[in-house]
Amino acid sequence: MALVKENMHIALERAWEILRARCPLLPPETCAVQEALGRTLAEDLLSERNVPHYNGSAMDGYAVCSSRTAGASPSSPVLLDKEAFQWVNTGNEVPAQFDAVVMVEDTALNRERRILSVVRPLVAGEHVRPLGEDVVKGQIIARRGEVVTP
Repeated sequence: MALVKENMHIALERAWEILRARCPLLPPETCAVQEALGRTLAEDLLSERNVPHYNGSAMDGYAVCSSRTAGASPSSPVLLDKEAFQWVNTGNEVPAQFDAVVMVEDTALNRERRILSVVRPLVAGEHVRPLGEDVVKGQIIARRGEVVTP
């Protein structure tokens, strides 16, 4: 057993060298996500998909094709038939044939719910959260050496 002198001073870098030499890293192991809490990542963690994984509505309203709303105004609303719009709630996927969401406040639906009046023009992507807005597939979401926390 090695004896340590009292009040022995060594440089911090030398202390790390001694620790690394005497406490080698454990080999990496694969575990289920539920078992990862408190463990240290052995490699960067990459996203396996886009988040959101679809174009989603940023608000309640009607999904429409923005080009069909050109020229709309309160005095001259654009009228869309039932095939040209679809109700979406916040967070819902915006159907592929549409590229914008118009707020309810900017619309009126006729009694038969077949004709939507739009009172202002929209631009493509308006009120739509694009695919991958939060996280892009392949993006690093946690780095090697980080401890997994809730």
